[in-house]
This record gives sequence, structure tokens and C-alpha cells, in this order.
Amino acid sequence: MKLTQILQSIILFLFLMGCSDSGSEIEETLPNIIRPTVKTLEAANITEITASIEGNVTGDGGAPITEKGVCWATSSKPTLENNFTKIGGGKGSYTNQLNDLEENTTYYVRAYATNKEGTSFGNEISFTTLEKPALVYEGSKTLLTQEMVDDFGDQNYTEITGDLTIAYDINHPEWERPHNLDKLSSLSTIGGSLFIYGLEKLSSTDGLANITSVGADIEIIGSKMTSLTFLKGIKVYNGSFTLSRVGSLQSLNGLENCTKINGNLTINFNSNLTDIDALMNLSSIEGHLNIDYNEVLPNLNGLGGLTEVGRFLQIARNDMLIDISGLHSLEKVKWIFAIHHCPLLTNINGLDKLLQVEGVEIIENEALINLDGLQHVMSNQGIQEKLIIRNNNSLINIDILELITDMSDLIEIRGNESLKNLNGLDNLKTIGFLDIGNNKGLTEIAGLNNLISITKGLKIDNNDNLTKISGFKNISSFEGTLKIWYNGMLSDLCGLAPIFDNGLVEGKYQVSGNNYNPSYQDFIDGKCNK
Repeated sequence: MKLTQILQSIILFLFLMGCSDSGSEIEETLPNIIRPTVKTLEAANITEITASIEGNVTGDGGAPITEKGVCWATSSKPTLENNFTKIGGGKGSYTNQLNDLEENTTYYVRAYATNKEGTSFGNEISFTTLEKPALVYEGSKTLLTQEMVDDFGDQNYTEITGDLTIAYDINHPEWERPHNLDKLSSLSTIGGSLFIYGLEKLSSTDGLANITSVGADIEIIGSKMTSLTFLKGIKVYNGSFTLSRVGSLQSLNGLENCTKINGNLTINFNSNLTDIDALMNLSSIEGHLNIDYNEVLPNLNGLGGLTEVGRFLQIARNDMLIDISGLHSLEKVKWIFAIHHCPLLTNINGLDKLLQVEGVEIIENEALINLDGLQHVMSNQGIQEKLIIRNNNSLINIDILELITDMSDLIEIRGNESLKNLNGLDNLKTIGFLDIGNNKGLTEIAGLNNLISITKGLKIDNNDNLTKISGFKNISSFEGTLKIWYNGMLSDLCGLAPIFDNGLVEGKYQVSGNNYNPSYQDFIDGKCNK
């Protein structure tokens, strides 16, 4: 009996041992799956737009590799949410070709591999694509049809040493005008000028967006476009910039990077232009500034950074202009500052930093009532040669002129119908030529009693209601011609008597068409009124 129990115990032990061994074998047959291991090796065959990337799947993680490849971006740690290429499965090394890259750009790359556990990324490498070699067109090029534009663009020139003209040929109306400039996208440098003329069906100028340098002038005339963004790469304009008759343009967007113009800036006849704010970074114009005939332009706010104009500054015939305070940083105009024919402009305030200008012209601004905006430049005696105030029919006050004591060339006050007196000239001491004419509201020329010297002449004409001249009593020196013409009611000229005593030559006295026309001898004899 005991033997039987012992045998049973041995059999049970062996059975249990067998079960234990069987379980161990089962556990060993279940693999431990992990993500693959992968390395990014190197970039090779780098060109302007392509590169080859080598990767290597060094471990499959215990499961088949279902996908491998590389991912890349222009920022670090690219993933499959960025650009990627795949090349199939399996372990081992592989190569992926990257295409359509940007020239002269740094890219970051990681190899990747995927099994059923997930995706692993290799180490990061980087490389920089090459710059495209310069392909230069020697001389100037004129493109008159869309076919010409496309054919020239297909040659991928990066530079033109002369002028580039894209225009409409009026001699061949049957030709298809250029309407899309996309094929010119390789072009970055124009050695001469850029001319765009008469392209009324221009749908895209994006092909010129890579231009960063134009050696001479840029002229855009009579062409259709809604923005100037193709000029965003140009900071310094080496020549003049003209924008004229671009009726579809509402703003100057695209000129934000412009800081200096070495020639003239002309913006005129742009019928829908309402906003020039894009010129905010422009600080200097070496030549003229002309903003003319822009029918709906309300202000000059975009010129807030402009400090100097090298020659003529003219704001003219802008029918809706009501404010010039955008010129608040302007310090110097080397020649003439002119505001002409702006019918809604009531004041010229905003010239708070203007220190120096050769001359000022304020002409035919129907709503202008005073000249107070010139206070700063006048108080610094900054108007150096001439001042012209002409045909401003609402002008009633020129009192700000009392800040002027000397003017070497000319003061002209003509055609200001509402002007009642010349009190603003009370402190004037010396003048080259003084011209007072066509001021219908003027009945007497008084004041001017501090004026001691006239060096080029005096003209008083066509003041319809002028009856008396009583100023000029302290004149001690007179040169030039004295003209008193066609003041139909003028009968008392006695204020001019000191001029006859202090230098007026008889042959340079001209009098005609007045109510009383005393001769030179009459003045000598004291017969100066009727």
C-alpha cells in the first residue's frame, strides 16, 4: 500500500513538472514587439531644388517594417505632418529623392520607419540647397506679346543688364497683349530701367516678385493691377519711380520696404487711389515729388516718414484732398514746395518740422482760408527766395506773413478774391520783386511801412476795387521797374512817392489803365492823386 502511494506521488510530481515546462515554452514563443530603430545617414547630390537622403532601418522591433522613408521641413524636428517621402518596407539602407525644394534654403531631415507598434524617427541632419547660377541676358529686352513674355521666361534669365520693357504695341492691335508675367519668376536683377506700359488686361504681376534690384527708373503707366506687391523686394530705388493712369489701383501696397528714391517720385492720374500708407518707410527723395490728379485721394498719411525732398515737391489737382498733415516729418525741400488746385483743402496744417525751402507756391485752392501751416518755416526765416499766393478765392487771412522780414526774390499775391488787406506784410524789410494783382477785395494797400528796400521791382495791377496806395513811406532804396496797371478805381497813388525819391529811374516807371495815371514828373511835382 505504501509503495502504491509512493508511485502515485512520483507520477503526480512528474506531471506537475511537465505542466510547468510546457508553460515556459509557451511564454518563450510570444515575441516582445517594439518600434523600429532607424538612422538618418547623409544628404548627397544637393542641387538648387533637389537632394538625396540616405536612411537605414537597423532593427525591425520584432515585427515587419510596413513603411520607411524620410520627412523634412525648414524647421527642426520634422514629422510626417510635414513633407515626407516613403519607399516601401523592410530592413536595411535606402535612399529617398527630395524634389521641388527652394534654392539657398536650409532643410532639416529625419529618416523614419513604421511597424505595427508605431513609427520611429532617426537622428536629425540638415543641408542647404545651392543658389541658382546667374544666367545673364546682355542688353535690353522688349516684350510686346504674351508669347514673347512666355518664351523669354522659359530661358530662366536671372539678370538683364539693360532695360526691360513690357508693353503694348499700338502699331499691332491684333497682337495679344501681355497679361500674365508668371514666367519671369527667375528674374532678380535689372541693370537698367523697368517699364510697364499699356497692359490693360494684366491679371498677374507675380512673376516679377523676385526682383530685388533695378538700376535705373521704374515706370508703370496705363496698366491694370490691384497691388504693387511685385515690388516688395526693392528697398532703394536707384532712379525715378512713376505710377500713372493705373485706374484699378486703390493703394500702394507693395512699397512698404521702400526707404529711399534717388530720382523722382511721381504718383498721378490714378483715379481710384485712396491710400498711400505703404510709403510709411520712405525717408528721402533726391529729386521731385509729384502727387497730382489723384481724384479720390483724401490725405498724405503715408508720407509720415519723409524728411527731405531734393528738388520740387508738388501736391496738385487732388480733388478730394482735405489734409496734408502726413508731411509732419518733412524738414527740407531744396527747391519749391507747391500746393495747387486742391479744392477741398481748407488749411495747410501739419508742416510742423519744415525748416527750409527755397520757395512756396499756394495756388488755386478754392477752400483755403489761411496760411497758418507755414508758421514754423516762416518763424525760422526758412523760405529763402520766393512766396507765391495766387487765386485762392476763400483766403481771407495772410497774417502769418508777418513772420517774414526778408525775401530775396519774389512775393506774389494775386487773384485772392476774399483778401481785404495786406497786413501780414507789416514786418517786411527787404524784397526782390513785389507783385500785387487781381485781388478784388483789396481797396487800399496800407502797411508795408517797414519796407526799406526793393531790389527788382514792384507791380500793382488789376485790383478792381483798389482806390488808394498809402504804404511804402520808408522806402530808402528802389531798383527795377514800377508798374501800376489797370486798377480801374485807383485815384490816390501818393504812397508811392518815396520810391520816386529813392532810386526809381524815369524809364522804368509804367502807369496805365487806372482812374488816375500820374506821370513821372507829376510825382516829382507832388501831383500823386486825383
